Amino acid sequence: DGLDYTTSRIELEGFTVAFPKSPNLQQESIPSDDGVVPMSIYYTSYDDLATSFYASTSTYPQAVVDRKSPYDFLDDVVVGMIGQDKALVEKRTISMGTIPGYEIRLSVYNGMMLMRSMVFLEDDVLTQITFFAPAYIHFHPKSDEFFQAFDLN
Repeated sequence: DGLDYTTSRIELEGFTVAFPKSPNLQQESIPSDDGVVPMSIYYTSYDDLATSFYASTSTYPQAVVDRKSPYDFLDDVVVGMIGQDKALVEKRTISMGTIPGYEIRLSVYNGMMLMRSMVFLEDDVLTQITFFAPAYIHFHPKSDEFFQAFDLN
């Protein structure tokens, strides 16, 4: 109940996201068949609640993005997120202004944990925010605040 989303706001490639406490930053370079994809990941967690908050941006080669429609590209992202230990529970088409996206929910560890994400593709930049927590926490009213505090700059 004590989460405060007003103190740790950061800007991500055209978006603003608010974390419940100051996030850490991790920079990665992900190799792919089409070249290296730079990724910036902001994250914070509450280990005592097994709860994590993530926001990331990845910049893809423009040629890779141009090969598909935005939603076909996002479909591939969702398939990649599912992996071996997750099951897709819900995928809903959303947008932020004119930026196409999905809101997805994944069941992890046979439903003990849930992962809720919003992913958006603007030009060649994929922006994603994710809340990962035990299933019961997702029903707490505070769980929506992370997503409500995500907006365009």
